[in-house]
Amino acid sequence: NHHTQYYKTHCQKAFIEIFIKKQKRITGMDKLMASVSTAIPEPEEDIDPNLTLVGEYVTLRVLRPGEDVDELFFNSHGYHSNIWEYLFSGPFASPHEMEAWMVSSMHTSTPFCVIDKKSNQKIGMIHLMNRVHEHKRVELGSIWYTPRFHKTYANTESVYLLLVYCFEKLKYRRVEWKCNNENEPSKRAAIRLGFQYEGLFRQHMIIKGKNRDTAWFSIIDFGWEDVKNELYKKLYTNYYENKIKQVSSS
Repeated sequence: NHHTQYYKTHCQKAFIEIFIKKQKRITGMDKLMASVSTAIPEPEEDIDPNLTLVGEYVTLRVLRPGEDVDELFFNSHGYHSNIWEYLFSGPFASPHEMEAWMVSSMHTSTPFCVIDKKSNQKIGMIHLMNRVHEHKRVELGSIWYTPRFHKTYANTESVYLLLVYCFEKLKYRRVEWKCNNENEPSKRAAIRLGFQYEGLFRQHMIIKGKNRDTAWFSIIDFGWEDVKNELYKKLYTNYYENKIKQVSSS
């Protein structure tokens, strides 16, 4: 009898422990589902075709192909044409051909013209692309700048302005950066800007007749505040002071 009673007591304790653990798992799952349910997006809003994002050094304005193409063509062709090496399109034979590409790209993405505030020059382009509102994610891509503005504030502030817009205005959860794995400057830029490397998609695409292995990077909303603070310090301390002087004097 003693052994029987011990066995029953032991089984009851074991059952209670299992029940408690199961309830904890259910509670944890409920919390997870609650967090997911709060992430269900509102109906998608179109991006304002007149959207302008103003920084200290650059202004981003939604592209106006007819108005912007001549200066952007001039600043990205001739001896600048190598900037198109890893992009999906370009270089172009004429401003007219480039304008046709711009108009076409506006059907699937939101391209921005990057304007240097000091010189008032149109110095490059950056796109919001592969936007999936249902999952609250978007990609920054098809980015180029005229070589004079490489390794300056231009890309850092352009990306910063769009990250603020995506995470704080659109309330997105994830912003992606993808590039040809052979594009070392783009991979270094992604890391410098706070994106985390996620992996390599081998034989992902064929671009301009060549294989492309695609390197994937992202920033997610949980890490955004830290990234934002680091970018802010880089941009709005004396980090770029020498670069600004170099651009001004060249």
